[in-house]
Amino acid sequence: MDTYTLNRFVGDDGILHLDLPVRVTSTEVEVVIVVQKSQDSPTKMDSKHVPKHVAEIRKKYSRAYEPWTTSEEKRLLQLHDEDQTVDEISKILQRQPGAIRSRLNKITLHKDL
Repeated sequence: MDTYTLNRFVGDDGILHLDLPVRVTSTEVEVVIVVQKSQDSPTKMDSKHVPKHVAEIRKKYSRAYEPWTTSEEKRLLQLHDEDQTVDEISKILQRQPGAIRSRLNKITLHKDL
């Protein structure tokens, strides 16, 4: 059993996003998650309280960890429909490639609902 301790920011949407590499493959695993408010964490991520790792990422991707707007999602789908690569879309929208893939997955999964 492995134990991970992570600190993550939960935005206004109330959704916690996690990507955890684990040392097993092709195996069902039990995941136990305990969520508690961080003792020294601000309630909102404003410019005064941006974590260092986010500030560093924003040097390359200025929209990293910002909430997605409806117009950004429309642009994302348009660029995807134009067969732009994830890296190209990432540069255009100023978001990390992983954020592009994640949002595309979320939008296309819920498109017909």
